[in-house]
Amino acid sequence: MAEDKNCNAMQKPWYNIPEAAVRWCNITNRTITLDSAGLPVPDPQNPCLRARAEHILDAVINFDLRHGRDGKTVPNDDHVARHRLTIRHSDLKEWMSDAFPDQKPAFLFDEIERNTHSSINADSFQALQADRDALQRQLHALKTDLEKKEYEKYEFAAQLKQCEERLKLSNDKIHPRTETTYINIIGALLECVTGSFKDINFANESQLRDFIAEKFDDFSGVSTRTLADKFALAKRALDGGQL
Repeated sequence: MAEDKNCNAMQKPWYNIPEAAVRWCNITNRTITLDSAGLPVPDPQNPCLRARAEHILDAVINFDLRHGRDGKTVPNDDHVARHRLTIRHSDLKEWMSDAFPDQKPAFLFDEIERNTHSSINADSFQALQADRDALQRQLHALKTDLEKKEYEKYEFAAQLKQCEERLKLSNDKIHPRTETTYINIIGALLECVTGSFKDINFANESQLRDFIAEKFDDFSGVSTRTLADKFALAKRALDGGQL
């Protein structure tokens, strides 16, 4: 197994008061002098060292911080010699979270805990995490819906293009049966105007239709009803209307 180098060298199961104060102040590679009371002497390089040691001792004396003897927790009323007085890591962390919520030294708190605002407790963190998970699910659903709509858009675009192509073809090319009908009607009209029946005078359109329908009934599309429809379309086109 590969050697694990991720341990925190400043972290211990328990600390005496000077050790806890030194780690709180993040003092490394430097000898600390203690006074006769077992507390760090005032340090010009780190004025907070003495004050933090006194804060820890005050919490122990006033029963705000559980303490032990040589690493073993004892009842609060059990007298412990100063040089044997110790505080467990977990107890020190709990006390500091309450007494100094803005202080999160690395030997007690991991990176996530140090980067979490002091006002965010476990319940609020879980609530925020639940909100985040809900938002992630909502975002996933919206992305899925967007992808579906994008696919539908491309499908509609393809269908529209097909319709445009079909419409273009229908506009460019008349159906063979329709074309035959038009040609037969035009041929019949030519016969009536310049051909065999040019000498016949027709009093109105109705007489012309009936005559053509009778004389050219063998030709496709040449019927009284078809002639009436096509003549009406032709007149509207000449009048500037829309077919």
